[in-house]
Amino acid sequence: MKKTAILIFVIFQIFLFSQNKQLKFKLVNYTSIDSLVSLRGIFAVDGSAAWVSGSKGSVYVTSNEGKNWQKKEVPLGDSLDFRDIEEIAPGTIILMSAGVGEDSRIYKSTDDGETWKIVYHNSYPDGFLDTIEFWNRKNGIAIGDPVDGKFNILFTTDGGTTWEEPQSKNIPDAFPGEAQFAASGTCISVIGKSEAWIGTGGAKSRILKTTDNGMNWKVFPSPLLQGKSSKGIFSIHFVDKNKGIIVGGNYLQENAMDSTSAFSIDGGRTWKLNSSGNLPYQSSVKSFKFHNRIYFISTGPGGTFYTEDLKNWYTAVETGFHSISVSVKDNSIWLAGSNGRVAKLIIE
Repeated sequence: MKKTAILIFVIFQIFLFSQNKQLKFKLVNYTSIDSLVSLRGIFAVDGSAAWVSGSKGSVYVTSNEGKNWQKKEVPLGDSLDFRDIEEIAPGTIILMSAGVGEDSRIYKSTDDGETWKIVYHNSYPDGFLDTIEFWNRKNGIAIGDPVDGKFNILFTTDGGTTWEEPQSKNIPDAFPGEAQFAASGTCISVIGKSEAWIGTGGAKSRILKTTDNGMNWKVFPSPLLQGKSSKGIFSIHFVDKNKGIIVGGNYLQENAMDSTSAFSIDGGRTWKLNSSGNLPYQSSVKSFKFHNRIYFISTGPGGTFYTEDLKNWYTAVETGFHSISVSVKDNSIWLAGSNGRVAKLIIE
């Protein structure tokens, strides 16, 4: 009888834990690297190491959990705004700057940022790169604002050494005034070896999807705010072929909570707005695992939030950032934002 009572108690405690989705988060080594720069690019290597990048040619790396940050000099990059950064292999870094015309570039380093080579230099006068992502250490994708009514999509198959526009004629046409946001380098999500989703905004907000490395595309409508250049999807993230999330809103109205997040469980074909617990404007969303559960975590100027069921959001920390990255190695979470702010986020 006593053993039965103990077993019932244990089962009851497990049930209570399973029902409690409230996690407790804490910022560690929260600091400002340079109060005069805005950091929007971030890549979490693991719990000790991370890269961040941003305005005024800023590129920094830490190897001691964010206690210290080392600046990396990029040739001809002092005036550039580095909105995305990826470590595709140990010591190999891909860096992207966003800007009109020639200010949009992609750099590559194979020696941990000691030296850099320009591997792509935008030649379109109205071109503007937004995001880069990699399926693996060889194959990657970049997206820029539409040029001549077509989305400016680039691909690499050699680890970012060369970038080419696809030969496919199936790239969707963009609506007038439709583009992507370079707010956090996360308007592309990739999984597996060939699937990718791109979130757009502005006059029209949509999701572009490919399952064959960009040879063919399908387009689906987004329910997020849209209709103006400041509105739309700012970040998209899928955890598998079916389950994904989009966040955004209106960056000119950061506290507005209408139509700022939505989720899909059918691979992006249909999207459902969060009916409860909606968010203020958000610029970056990722996912992490904790106790064998998958959580989504999102950040923006109005705070950092998380959800497990894709419907109800909870506050992780009240502090807001521009971008978030989660390590694929150990699920460590890193954040970067305005005034050169960086931090590691841990679950207590």
